[in-house]
Amino acid sequence: MPECDLRQGTDAHRVEALLDGAIQSGLCSELRGCASATGEVLPAQYLLLVHDQPRARAVLRQAALGLLALLDTAEGAYADGNGDGCAKFRALAAAPAWLLRPTEPDDTDPDVALVWEHQADYGGDWHRLLEALHQAGSIRWQMAIRRCRELMRFEAETGTDLAELVGIPIGESASQQASESANEGAGERGGYGTLYCPLSALRD
Repeated sequence: MPECDLRQGTDAHRVEALLDGAIQSGLCSELRGCASATGEVLPAQYLLLVHDQPRARAVLRQAALGLLALLDTAEGAYADGNGDGCAKFRALAAAPAWLLRPTEPDDTDPDVALVWEHQADYGGDWHRLLEALHQAGSIRWQMAIRRCRELMRFEAETGTDLAELVGIPIGESASQQASESANEGAGERGGYGTLYCPLSALRD
């Protein structure tokens, strides 16, 4: 059977693509089969119906319900648009407890990099970070200054601790991780990720 593309095709193709992912991950390998005469790979959705597979049905139903919960969360967070750029944080705050998150903070996200800087080097004090940005006196920090204010406003309005939300450690371990991450990723990040080294250098 040809490979399925979730972005196009019929409902049958989209369902088959999802089932194929479940099979490849080992979630329900019993839905894999071939015709003995021709070697044709039999559609997983076909095998789901013609064989009694209670375990596979239960696992797939649980996964489908979990996916629907994530979709509902995302749709709710982005329902009013994303004018302040914080819908992703609303989604994370409302996500199910079982949400699989990165093992380390996602510093490819400029907002996470900015929150990390504010937590690791400024003790979670947005005002101190803003002061450092202003003292830098460069036009290139203006976007970061605006974003700091937006994130600070979001925390105040929602009572959300962004550092905790995105998995940034507190205290000395945060500063150490930020320094190590900056050294490893120097020159690779865009956006606010470049804050780590320049702002730290300001205090030297």
